[in-house]
Amino acid sequence: MTTYFKVTLVALLFGLIGGVVGQILADAYISPLIEIFPDSPTDQVKSIPELKRSSEFTGTDNDILVNQVVNKAKEATVGIYRASASFGRSSFLGNGTILTSDGWLLSHQDVTGNLATDQLKVIYKNEAFAVEELASDSLTGATFLKINKQNLPVVTFNDWQVLFAGQAVVAINAFNDTLVTNIENKMWDSDPATNRNTETFDVYIALRDNANSNFDGAVVYNLGGTVVGLLTTIQNRSVAIPPNYFINKIPSVLKDKIIERPELGVQYQNLATTIGLLEFGSKGALITSSPAGGSPADQAGIEINDIVTQVNGVEVDAQNDLALLVQDHRVGDQINLTVVRDGEEINLEIFLGKL
Repeated sequence: MTTYFKVTLVALLFGLIGGVVGQILADAYISPLIEIFPDSPTDQVKSIPELKRSSEFTGTDNDILVNQVVNKAKEATVGIYRASASFGRSSFLGNGTILTSDGWLLSHQDVTGNLATDQLKVIYKNEAFAVEELASDSLTGATFLKINKQNLPVVTFNDWQVLFAGQAVVAINAFNDTLVTNIENKMWDSDPATNRNTETFDVYIALRDNANSNFDGAVVYNLGGTVVGLLTTIQNRSVAIPPNYFINKIPSVLKDKIIERPELGVQYQNLATTIGLLEFGSKGALITSSPAGGSPADQAGIEINDIVTQVNGVEVDAQNDLALLVQDHRVGDQINLTVVRDGEEINLEIFLGKL
């Protein structure tokens, strides 16, 4: 066998082996890449479905409602700052909401603290305003501020009693951050282990999600765009203070620039919400201790184990707690209490004192 023939035979053999190995490698490594990189110039490219895009809104009706609420809320939201040369985030204290067209605002004592009017500034649409008046409610922490501005948009308040668990709500702050959450419990008791009294509020609207500090002083809206509460934090959870707790004090703020709270002076358990007191019934407020000495309740003769069933004809129940019914009045108002004592119903006329 000549040398030339041997070389040719060896070349053919290696060519055959190379072809086989090449096909194996192609099947193992190249074919999968064709599917990953379909632009590869080969007739082995497999067709893929066309990627579809839409320029139309594809969300839900709720998304549209949230957007409408946010756009409306922006117009009634202000930022409250510590008075300084600049108004960066380092001097930001919290938020406020426009109450009246002539410049009264709603916020919370979480925001203003013990600062005086000359230590505060309000920013609305990039314009700075001095705070002219400041009044705070000792029971709720609701704070009212006055700036010199006219023709402002105002908000509408929704009654607490028509809210329900699971209802979607929205909060917005001065930075246009938005919190979309739900009402977890519209009657969350912040202190269920102790007796209630007519000079404090213990029941709040609990939210499913917590808001960060940038939402301090903001209000909560329903998807109809009305205010259902004022944000604050109790026991490390975000809650909304029902408007019913403070809205009736707004006229005295506008007129006298002060907030006065009435006093009755009793401690009680709400029979509609307290477990284990069925022998006393399912409605009314059971007086659990003697009234405070010298208080209106003491002077009117209210006794321990009395059950207050009505205030001015309105039943005391889960929706209408005794504290809420009392605090819906003004200092000096005369109220009529319907009381059950030893099975007998009596009526007591009481003039409310000043807290």
